[in-house]
Amino acid sequence: LKGPVNYDLDPKEWEQISTYQTDLKKYFDKIGLHLVLDSDDGFAYLYQPSGDDDSGLPRITRRIPLPFDVTLLCVLLREKLAEQTIEDVNMANLLKKEDIYEMLNPFYPKTQNEAVQHREFDRLITKILELGFLRRIEKEKSEFYQIEKIIKVRVRAEELNSIKARLLENNDRKTIQDE
Repeated sequence: LKGPVNYDLDPKEWEQISTYQTDLKKYFDKIGLHLVLDSDDGFAYLYQPSGDDDSGLPRITRRIPLPFDVTLLCVLLREKLAEQTIEDVNMANLLKKEDIYEMLNPFYPKTQNEAVQHREFDRLITKILELGFLRRIEKEKSEFYQIEKIIKVRVRAEELNSIKARLLENNDRKTIQDE
């Protein structure tokens, strides 16, 4: 219940979930949670549907809305994941910190002090790491960030354009730093 299980990071847990998925689904359904096992992308997670049903069960999980800047970075990462082709499997979904800075720059006002802005971007990257949408990887003596496929659940492809449009509209009214 602490977060998603990723095949690459937890192969033993993944195998147990795969083996007992029918029993696990039955168990979690009784308490109002649904087990989702995505074999193609290699992750599993629990979620509690909206309280629209008549089950009468209390909410077990918390729904925490993401702040504007975190949502923005999630959308940009999801967009990047959607556009990347898997030409080099070893470098798939990998970004350098500078790549993330470049993705964020157009949404922030120009500043004379790039160090302050980069600290803000680093704070966002840290938050996305905590949420599990990015993973830090050391490769070839360099630091990279891998976009985790679980981000597809938070930002669905069919919602990508509408979320981005709302973010852009909101960004036109005020700058991110006014949030």
